Amino acid sequence: MEALKLLAKRVAISLETRKLLKDQHQKIELFGQKLQKLTELSPGAWFKLKTEPAAKHIKLDFLSSGISRLIPEANREEIITNPSVFLHWISPNLRFSFLRQFIHSAKCNSSFEMDIPVIVDGKKKIWLWIKARPDFEDGEINFYGTIQDISQKIAHVKSLRKFLFDISHKLRAPVAKIKGVIHLLQEENNPDSTLEMTPILYRSMDELDQILHQLNHEYSDLIDFVEDEN
Repeated sequence: MEALKLLAKRVAISLETRKLLKDQHQKIELFGQKLQKLTELSPGAWFKLKTEPAAKHIKLDFLSSGISRLIPEANREEIITNPSVFLHWISPNLRFSFLRQFIHSAKCNSSFEMDIPVIVDGKKKIWLWIKARPDFEDGEINFYGTIQDISQKIAHVKSLRKFLFDISHKLRAPVAKIKGVIHLLQEENNPDSTLEMTPILYRSMDELDQILHQLNHEYSDLIDFVEDEN
């Protein structure tokens, strides 16, 4: 009788263990599916590559399908098999700088980060931001990173720089003329001088108005460009 009780207890424990293992397996499967969705549906691309401090050999363990959304003609499997294929989309004058910075990151076990222009569809230029953090383990370095399209950010920066240039150069000249004329009128307080200065004042105001109209047109085009990129 005791033997039957012990056997029944062992069977119950075995069944409970199987149930726990099954539940755990289902949770792991569900977690794997969510993780896959996260990497495949997130903006940009995610990757994991392995190398040694000298960075002579590089193995790409993982690359999400997002790379095909960033660079439509890119073959994900081909890049995984031969990571150097990715260099094909980097401008030739930047490839050396890209490799040098990556080798430096591998040697120093430090983060890698770089903005690179890429030509897609043979003519369209986009900007990609690549950032990866290293994890040193058993003499090898695992880089976990992301590739994101920052073309919109670059366009914003470009428009801001142009805006600052236009303010400091184009607008300053007519404003300075207007201020100068007003200053002379205040100093002289002469009706004849006022009549002489009025055409200069009007010309400066017209110049300022034309510049503002031109800037409005140019920045409207920039806004349209950014919205199209988005």
